[in-house]
Amino acid sequence: METNPFYSKTVSLKSINTHQQKLIYKYYSLVCKNFKSNFCDNHARVKQKQKTLDLGSTKRILKELKELERNPPTSCSAGPVGEDMFNWQGTIMGPTDSPFADGVFLMFSDYPFKPPVVTFITKVFHPNINSNGSIFLDILKEQWSPALTISKVLLSIGSLLTDPNPDDPLVPDIAYMYKTDRAKYETTARSWTHKYAM
Repeated sequence: METNPFYSKTVSLKSINTHQQKLIYKYYSLVCKNFKSNFCDNHARVKQKQKTLDLGSTKRILKELKELERNPPTSCSAGPVGEDMFNWQGTIMGPTDSPFADGVFLMFSDYPFKPPVVTFITKVFHPNINSNGSIFLDILKEQWSPALTISKVLLSIGSLLTDPNPDDPLVPDIAYMYKTDRAKYETTARSWTHKYAM
């Protein structure tokens, strides 16, 4: 009795009628075993490549962390959550000339070779930030470049708070209010800041 390495079903060679069919089955088993071996080799190479990428990512993140400590951006801070270098928490003080002036907003981020996934923990009333905290900002999507840094991302988000992009909104109702009744928009945004960010 022989076992195919990819199936738990056991096949009895006695039930195969001809010698040729037995040879075909043995050949098939050999091909499967070789495929499994190649698969394992490829899997090991992929894991090694991932370790190399993780090492490169970690070096880049450590470099940026040192730079943030040495030269922090205005009204922003960020750093790893605990020991996890790929999960960051940041703080953005709302710009003084925006309805978010009194708010402190927190976000998480996975980083660096793909755009970081950045979300607000704090609820924000904004045309480019939805109720889940997702941010619609081009550098976090199609305009991402590995040359960008966490510091630049934080500054861009701070800038987005001051200058929303109502023509390409994530929340169309808020964008409409921003365009048609700016005073109501700013009052509501300030109210949310006091309610959720303080």
